Parts: sequence; structure tokens; C-alpha cells
Amino acid sequence: MIWRWLRRFFTIQHNYTNPVMRMKASGLLIVSWFLLLLWLAGMAAAFYNLAQGQDVAELGLRFFITLIATPLLIFSAQYFLQHGQFNFAAQAVVGLLFINALPLELVIDFRIILSAVLTLIAAALLLPRIAYILVGGVLGLTIIGVGLLPLEVAPTTQQLTIIIILTAAIAIVLYIFGVQPQHIAEQSHLDYSRLLELNRFARDIETIDERDTLLNTTIHLITQRFHYAFAQVYLIDEQYTGGQLLRVRAGLGLDRGTVTGRVRLRDTSGILEAIRTRKSVLLTREDNELRRDYFLAATDSAIAIPLVYGEDVLGVLDVQTSENAPFSEHALALLETVANLITGKLHELEERAEIRKAMQEQTQITNTLRQQLNELRKQSHGTVSSTWE
Repeated sequence: MIWRWLRRFFTIQHNYTNPVMRMKASGLLIVSWFLLLLWLAGMAAAFYNLAQGQDVAELGLRFFITLIATPLLIFSAQYFLQHGQFNFAAQAVVGLLFINALPLELVIDFRIILSAVLTLIAAALLLPRIAYILVGGVLGLTIIGVGLLPLEVAPTTQQLTIIIILTAAIAIVLYIFGVQPQHIAEQSHLDYSRLLELNRFARDIETIDERDTLLNTTIHLITQRFHYAFAQVYLIDEQYTGGQLLRVRAGLGLDRGTVTGRVRLRDTSGILEAIRTRKSVLLTREDNELRRDYFLAATDSAIAIPLVYGEDVLGVLDVQTSENAPFSEHALALLETVANLITGKLHELEERAEIRKAMQEQTQITNTLRQQLNELRKQSHGTVSSTWE
């Protein structure tokens, strides 16, 4: 119970809809607690020195400013983070670093320089460009103004090492949760959007009764909702006997509309490889031309996913894109889920078609028998009439 209560202070409770902002908020929360621990350590050392007889005046102006400003800004930042106000929290953290980077004692030492560098890094990662320029300008002018004064004696190697390690640790955390995962977080957001579209697609196909409508809906999902450059579906028809003859039932993307018809592919084609192996095949421009003979001129990567139902291969879903190696594990899982959905629906539609065909044949047989029975009745009635006459 106590741990659950404490955990709320170390994790983001606000539901950030944008995963990029959530990752940044988590990183900033870690940094805020790290800065708070540093402040507590510094205060403990200062009060210990006071207890040993140090004069209060020797602590300097920075001690009294940080004594008040540090907890105020840190707890303000944490409050803003937990309530979805990331920008305000970022301003509070950068403001705290900015205060520590100011040469309040009118002396520039290595700590001031390293603090200034850290402040600029944090401002670059967390603040808009205008705010970053403002922070950098004020800090730079202040240091330049004080730079005419003598540089304080350099700290010891141990002190310098500690300062560098602490500065690097904060900078790395900010970088990890700020810039480095930007493309990863954006990809996660895209995958999340695709997952929502996939759920909607799964509901929509339940009411589809025609194969072409199903395939066209699938292609529209992949190209318009998943934002891949091109997609098409190959289906194995009755003339396919293990050779190269397939029928393209639907295709869309790169200003190409739906194109249907039979195609003949090389034995080495990635499409036929997917059929033979019953496994998804990833291809890029670096692959042998014989494997990617079906590539469009404007695409660089593709995946061929077999549509397998039980022991039967119904066809292949081909997805192409102009990006080089764009298929993450999550993207592959989504596309293979799409393939599984349409495979099951194709099998269902085939069964319905067979049932309708069987019912039509049964109806024809019933009608034929009924006609024959009527003719027999007529003949029988004519024979009886002749006998009575």
C-alpha cells in the first residue's frame, strides 16, 4: 500500500495522448527528482559546515537563492507534469538550471561553465526555439559581462570529475527522453493509429458479402489509413497448379487505381516464395532483381504475406513502400493480422458461395423433378381418360 502511494510520485499519472510527450514527461520527472537529490545533498553539506562553525556570510548569495528557488521550481515542475502541463514544467526545470548557471558571485569557475552548457542543452531539448535563443542570449551576455573578472582557481580533479559526471548524467537523461526516441515515439504513435484503424477494419468486414469489396476495402486500409505507398492482392485461381499464374484482384497506390488480371511471375519471385514457404517475405532494392521483379519503380521495400487457411494458400498480400526497410516488428504484426482477417473472410465468402451454388443446384433439381412429376401426372390423366372413353 505504501509503495503504491509512493509510486504515484515517481510515475506520470496524467494520460498524455501523445506518446512523444509522455516519454518526455517521464524523463523530465526523473531529472526533477535527480535535481532534488542533488539539492538535498548540497543543503546537508552546507548545514554540516554551519554546524562546524562556518560563518553564514561565507555561504554566499547562491545558497539562499537555491534554498528557496530549488524546491519551489522542482515541485512546481512535478505538479505541472502530473497535470499535463509539460511546457510549464520544462520552463521550471530550465529556469532552475539557469539560476545555477548565473555567476552570482561575479566569478566564473568551471561549475558555472558546465552549468551553462547544461542549461543550453536542456533549453534546446525542452523549450521552443525562441525561448532557447532567449535563454542562451541572456546567459551568454551575463557570462561575457562577468568574464572580464579573473577566473577562479580551477577545482581539483576530483571535484571536476564529479561535476562532469553529474552534468553528463542529466544531459544524457534529457537526451534519451527528449530527442533520441523522437522517431521511435512518432513510429509508436503511428502504430497506435494503425491499430485503431485495424480494429475498425475488423468490424467493417463483418458486413461485407462480396470478395471484391473485401479486397478493395483492404487495399484502401493499407494505402490510405496505414499510409503505405502501394498494395495489391494476388489470388490463386483454378488455373494455378504450382506455376507462375496468379490473378491480381485489387491494387491501389502511387496514383494507380485498381488493376485486375492474370500475371505470370518468375519462379524466384518473392510472391511465389511466400506461397511455397507459407511465410512472410521481406524484400528491398538490395535483393536480387529476380526476387523483386514485381516491384514498382517508385518503391524500395516490400513484404509479401501469404494468405493461408488451414492447408490451403488462397493468395498473397503485397505491400510496398518507398522507404528503405520500414517494416518494424509492430508493423509486420499489424499487416499479418490484416492478412489473417481477410483470409478468414475470404474462406467464409467461398463457403457461402459454395452453399449458394449448392442451394441453386438443389433448387434446379427440385424444379426439374417437379416439372417431370407434372408431366407424368398429365400423361397419367390422359391415359385414364382414354380408358373410360
